[in-house]
Amino acid sequence: MNDIKSGSNLEKVLKSGHFAFTGKCGPPKGANVHHLKEKIAFLKGNVDAVNITDNQTAVVRMSSWAASALSIQEGVEPNFQMVCRYRNRLAMMSDILGVYALGVRNMLCLYHPAAARRRQGKSRRRRYQDRHRADRGVQGDEWCCRRASHGH
Repeated sequence: MNDIKSGSNLEKVLKSGHFAFTGKCGPPKGANVHHLKEKIAFLKGNVDAVNITDNQTAVVRMSSWAASALSIQEGVEPNFQMVCRYRNRLAMMSDILGVYALGVRNMLCLYHPAAARRRQGKSRRRRYQDRHRADRGVQGDEWCCRRASHGH
């Protein structure tokens, strides 16, 4: 087992064998933190940690690290979430170092390739067609030319 310890409340609850209660809090779509602070206040004293989502539903929102820092200021331990689909390794490492410096000790790193494909606007049928074409060694315009020459 790894000897690295975060020292967080969430870690202590889990190590003691108790069931951990967490809440979920999505950062605002702008810079106004009033509603975020209201949500955090509601969770204070009711959860062991609060999950601070990262650009949920692939919509631009306040960064998870900024909302995590506000959560600490409000007295609630955050569980910083990082979705990797839009970040390179340099950006991820920089965010991890930054949140640690701000006092964040819990992190959930997520990657969901299906969600990334959905956000690109291709339907399931279109993705299937693209895979089928690729399996046959046909790419983009070449496929259109082959279809046209066969009268399809």
